[in-house]
Amino acid sequence: MASLIAPDGTVIELLGDTLIGRGQAQRGGLPVVDVSTYEGGLTVSRRHARITQSGDEWVLLVEPDARNATMVDDRVVAVGAEARLSDQAFIRLGNIVLMFRGHEEEAPSPEPKPLPLASPPQPSARGWASRLARGPATTAAIDMGELKRINPFRGLMIDESIWQDAHAYHRTRSQLDLLVAHGPGIVEGLEVVADSPGAGNLRVLPGVAVDRQGRLLTLREAVSVGVPDERDGLLYVRLRYHETFTDPQRSWSDIDEYTRVVEDCLVDVDDSAPSGDALELGRLQGGETPRDAANPLDPAPGDIDLRFREYVRLRPRPDLAVGQLIVDEDGLNDAAPRHHLGLRAFLRELTASTPYRARWLGAVLPGQPLPPVTLLYITGSSRFAAGEDTVAALRHFLDGGGTVLVDACHATAGTHFAELANDVARALERELAPVARWHPLLTVRHMFSAPPFSGSQATALAENNGFVFCGSDLGCLWSGGPEDAPADRDAIRTAGELGVNIALYARQRQFPLEAADSLV
Repeated sequence: MASLIAPDGTVIELLGDTLIGRGQAQRGGLPVVDVSTYEGGLTVSRRHARITQSGDEWVLLVEPDARNATMVDDRVVAVGAEARLSDQAFIRLGNIVLMFRGHEEEAPSPEPKPLPLASPPQPSARGWASRLARGPATTAAIDMGELKRINPFRGLMIDESIWQDAHAYHRTRSQLDLLVAHGPGIVEGLEVVADSPGAGNLRVLPGVAVDRQGRLLTLREAVSVGVPDERDGLLYVRLRYHETFTDPQRSWSDIDEYTRVVEDCLVDVDDSAPSGDALELGRLQGGETPRDAANPLDPAPGDIDLRFREYVRLRPRPDLAVGQLIVDEDGLNDAAPRHHLGLRAFLRELTASTPYRARWLGAVLPGQPLPPVTLLYITGSSRFAAGEDTVAALRHFLDGGGTVLVDACHATAGTHFAELANDVARALERELAPVARWHPLLTVRHMFSAPPFSGSQATALAENNGFVFCGSDLGCLWSGGPEDAPADRDAIRTAGELGVNIALYARQRQFPLEAADSLV
């Protein structure tokens, strides 16, 4: 059976004709692959493309409603056109990339190639322009057509279509206003707490939120929600928009018609992560009695976890996603906890001091699909195990506008790690060069006249076309330094400022036009 591999590595089986877009399957309609939960999902139309099987071949057909670009490998597929899908073909819909897997007999290699972070490399003549979205994400989110309002005049015949157009105009304008000015997320309230000690239920407090279509979700009273007893894995508390038809009226045709629609919301608990337009209010471990966390910012196992809630901002903040590639798993055992603590501090500083919202997308091992990030963090001390597949994945990531930060840990042989990092840079055709004054890494946010810590390191900071090497052990400095040699306050602050510069450099390398905006 053919399948698609999502950006997070999820395998989605294709059941004959399958529609790819945003939202759930309609009753009696085609099976739907809903990609709205992935980063960039708002750039995919509700009915974007269809995958069908013709004999032994699989074909992608672009739907008439598709607003943003569609590509199969390096070829653009126009609206209404189709393209044959070969095994391991890359399908780009808007800003999302999926990988197609055909029948097993069509795939000579048992291991799939890593999923790219962005679109396949475009011809260098186009560069960053090829990565621009082909339409506003906000209009795609609400599947907006033309804005059409009523033009009243004396004698205008008023019927249900006139009323429908009038209300549709104002609803669409309201949704656009909320998405453009604020974005989706929780406005206030909607906290998830244990209902009562030992009761086993959750209580969701009143509040207001905006979903990904710009619809207002209002919970007027606290509600109690039961937790499924039979599920032991991770459970999600979800909030979604809901409409209830009310106030029926017997019309001229002797059929009850509803004269009002109550816009409401529903809360449930399920083992499926929120998808489509649903928002996450919290998560907890199934099979355990829900309990409030003593420290909601650092919940213990079994506590209600509220850290993954998305909040509305005064202005939508672009995501700056960071992930980690583990290339030195054995050698990192001693330093890993300290570096993980340092990364948390770095992400917190990034969100607090920049216009971006730092998002941690986790760690992956070589051979696993790379997460869709702007900055890929690599650290180690003794060896840099980068095979051909890893080098190919890194090259694809860098060519797509991503940035790699290699941070040498001083726990053991950091110098040896630096030598191997240079070998990988050469394999990527990026000969590292020391960063000199006025380089963007030294000026993009915080101003440095020279790379910091250069007096104690042979190579404090080097870079070539998105591949950055730092020999200063930023991960340890972000966490305050090793336990046996705590860093002084100036060193910790300097490391944090350099980390912010590297992250902003990565973001602007991926989206160069943001440098001209007042964001930074």
